[in-house]
Amino acid sequence: MIKYRQKKERILEYVEANRSYFQRLNIDTYQALSVFLNSEKWLEGISVPEEKGEMDMCKALEDIYEDGKADGYENGKADGKEEGLKEGIKEGKTEVLKEKIFKKLQKGKSLETIAEELEESVETVSRLAKELSVL
Repeated sequence: MIKYRQKKERILEYVEANRSYFQRLNIDTYQALSVFLNSEKWLEGISVPEEKGEMDMCKALEDIYEDGKADGYENGKADGKEEGLKEGIKEGKTEVLKEKIFKKLQKGKSLETIAEELEESVETVSRLAKELSVL
């Protein structure tokens, strides 16, 4: 297990392949493994039946895996919302800019004048005007 300590999937595979041993692991062995694997945080929230002094490491690892998946899902969801909000704001600003460009073009203003008035580059104004199919 120490060999795979940086590869969680491999540890899970190893434990699963040796399920019968790891289902009845004494607490001392479990604690030693968690230290060797640099995973003392695994002990947090894991209850050990006092009458047996044993625990099911398979179940503990499955719980840790599921917690990690849930955390990853929530983090991904939050990141996705943030990214979506940023993209929406950017698209909204672009649409407002296109509307302003369209109105100014209808008044017969040049791309250079529009760019100066909107404090944008001529390239940006030209590109957005082309997207409007005005040019």
